[in-house]
Amino acid sequence: MEKTIYQFKVKDIEGNSFDFADLKGKKIMIVNTASKCGLTGQYRGLQKLYDLHKDNGFVIV
Repeated sequence: MEKTIYQFKVKDIEGNSFDFADLKGKKIMIVNTASKCGLTGQYRGLQKLYDLHKDNGFVIV
């Protein structure tokens, strides 16, 4: 059986379990960045993007 992202469970930045199956049916943008590196200026743009599309089932992980 072919694996999809919905079969993965990971830990979030606070150590809590995160199940990608909870996002099934949504539009997902995965951002891979070091959250504490200090180079997080792009977060403002990502927040704007999320605010613009969140009502259409868009999420940023």
